[in-house]
Amino acid sequence: MRAYDLSIAALVSDTIYNFGELLLHPILDSLVKDDAWLRDLLFAFNRGDLTAYDVLAGHISSNPLLKEHSGGLRQKIYLAALTETVFRRPPHDRAMSFALLLKKPRSDQTRLSI
Repeated sequence: MRAYDLSIAALVSDTIYNFGELLLHPILDSLVKDDAWLRDLLFAFNRGDLTAYDVLAGHISSNPLLKEHSGGLRQKIYLAALTETVFRRPPHDRAMSFALLLKKPRSDQTRLSI
């Protein structure tokens, strides 16, 4: 149960955006069977994987705290995806215009802001 609570707390935190240290901790190995989706969700956030997030998002409503913070979770995954998009580019080519970002699949023009 500790791994479950720790994972939920990390996801809904407004100050935690990188889950690398948590994902490396052996405590997450206890998230099996019914709670394996939570581990997968953490990995999706860490990769900025919007497709995996959409597949796993149905589980968010199963937890009242995640459901309450669903808007913040969506913002967090979009930010993770944006970060991944930028850092997949060569170091000398990481300046990106909004127009270029809008050409990326699944970008949401209403969510992009300065």
